[in-house]
Formats: sequence, structure tokens, C-alpha cells
Amino acid sequence: MKKGVIVLVVLVLIILPVISADLIIPGFSIININNYITNIDNFPDYVFITAPINSYILHMCGISNLDRLDDYYPLQNYYKGCRISVYAVEKEKINLVEDIKVKMKKQHNSSDSEMILNEFEELEELGIVKEVIRDVRSSKSVFIIASTQKEINNYYTIDLNQVKTKPDRVMIKRNALFYWYMGISLIAIGIIIFLIIRRKPIKKSKKIKRKK
Repeated sequence: MKKGVIVLVVLVLIILPVISADLIIPGFSIININNYITNIDNFPDYVFITAPINSYILHMCGISNLDRLDDYYPLQNYYKGCRISVYAVEKEKINLVEDIKVKMKKQHNSSDSEMILNEFEELEELGIVKEVIRDVRSSKSVFIIASTQKEINNYYTIDLNQVKTKPDRVMIKRNALFYWYMGISLIAIGIIIFLIIRRKPIKKSKKIKRKK
């Protein structure tokens, strides 16, 4: 009976980190990716904006200007599922982008979104907006049992002569509980193995010989 209780407690400790997590699908969890630009102040003649990479998510992600927060310019205020790019626009031409943003607020369906994004792409072809960072994400799913990642902070620097697809610096916050749960799980497995090894073999009952 006692062995059964011990095994039950051990199993609960093993599966606890899985059942207590914020899951999207069994065994996986979403972690935040915070993205920052560190050198926008080096380009006083430009305004930097974000826009989605396709029209299907335009209504969720939108087109917005980057604002300073403390020492950096965070890429925020957009839906977690968004994939966006960062663009540089000369200040004297920003009114053309503002017109598109007004139209975006009045969109009613997917065809409107596609038309608005097409107008934005035309501005890019004309060189009015210039892509400087491509395909930025704000979250990702990780396998809970195998990953120690808790949060990711990406830091970008702007270079008007290239389109960056990777951050210049990455800082990852680790989940200390992961190591605690792993330690508990290893101890639990050790206890189970110990109980199996120490289990005494069942004694065979002696047969009583009948007297003739």
C-alpha cells in the first residue's frame, strides 16, 4: 500500500509542470518575444513604421509608428500571431503613409485589406518606404518538457543599406522551475528503480506432504 502511494506521488510530480502550463496544444506553451530597436535616434530625418507581411493579418496587426520607450523603440501593440516588417519613411513623405492608415481604419473585408496593402507595396516600389527589418515575430511555441526558455528579448540596429532578418543581440530568460522539475523527476525515477530492485521475490508456498 505504501509503495503504491509513493509511486502515485512520484507520477504527480513528473506530470505537474505539463498540466499546469498555459498550453496551446498538449505539451507546448507560448513564450513572448520582445523586439527592440536601439539606434533609431541616429536617423532624425526618418519615421519608422511597422506593417504586416501580408494582407490576411492587416486587420489584426495594422500599420503603426514606432514610439520610444525608455532607451529603446519596442515593436509592440500588435497581435501575438502577427509577422511584421519595419520600414523607414522620410519625414517629408510620411503623409502618404498616414493616408493609407486612415483607409485601413475604414476597411470592411479582406479585399479592402488587400487593396490597402497593395497601395503600401506601391510606395515601397517607388522608394517612399524602405524595408529595413523583415519578418519579426512576437511569440513562439516551445515544447515544455524540452525547453528552458521563458522569454526572448531581441535587439536590432537599423542600417538603411540592408534588410535585416535576424537580431543583432539576443537575450533569453530561462525558466528556473524547469530545472527544479527536472531534478524532482530524476529523483522520482530513481525512487521507482530503487523500489523495483529492492522488491523481495515472492516466496513459494511449501507443499504439505500427506502421510500414506
